[in-house]
Amino acid sequence: MQMRKFPRHVEGTLRHRDGEIFESPSGAARGVTGSSVNGWSFWKLDTAGNRGLNSLFNDYVDQTAADVDEDASEDDGDDEDDDA
Repeated sequence: MQMRKFPRHVEGTLRHRDGEIFESPSGAARGVTGSSVNGWSFWKLDTAGNRGLNSLFNDYVDQTAADVDEDASEDDGDDEDDDA
């Protein structure tokens, strides 16, 4: 399968080289294949096709959750000043 490059156009959209703009990975995949496709698993991040866009998204979610957990653990829980 030939790798297709879809540059990011505006935050949250993808622009095909012919100028067509898609608002989701699935829309972009549908534009390329002509059929309904799950864009999160269709798009690959490397030429070997080993890592999909869904993997990048899952890493982002995991990191965001870790950041939230870290922020919560740094809270000392001292709310006594709030009552004054």
